[in-house]
Amino acid sequence: MQKQKGFLKTLLLTIYRMKFVFRWRMLVNAGMFAVVLSLAVYYLVQVNNLAITGYSIRDYEKNIADLENDIKRLELTIAQKQSVSDLQTKLGSLQLEPLNNLVYINASDVALK
Repeated sequence: MQKQKGFLKTLLLTIYRMKFVFRWRMLVNAGMFAVVLSLAVYYLVQVNNLAITGYSIRDYEKNIADLENDIKRLELTIAQKQSVSDLQTKLGSLQLEPLNNLVYINASDVALK
């Protein structure tokens, strides 16, 4: 009977230790799963942010190209508006008279203070 009690006590102690080890392993496994899951979520968030940044950069580059085209078009318009033929057309519509006798004043002809 003494042997059976000792055996039973040893068996129960072994089962208790196994439960403790099993609980500890479950806790470690759950922790490792949580870490892996959080790293996976972090990875997905970073990839998503990278994709959004890529699209933003592409949109900005498209806007830059559009603005450069607008600048070139405006420079061409300015050059056309400053051309001699365009200025003569504008002068004709203003009905101005041409200057015949143009007199320049030298600085030595005027009293300087």
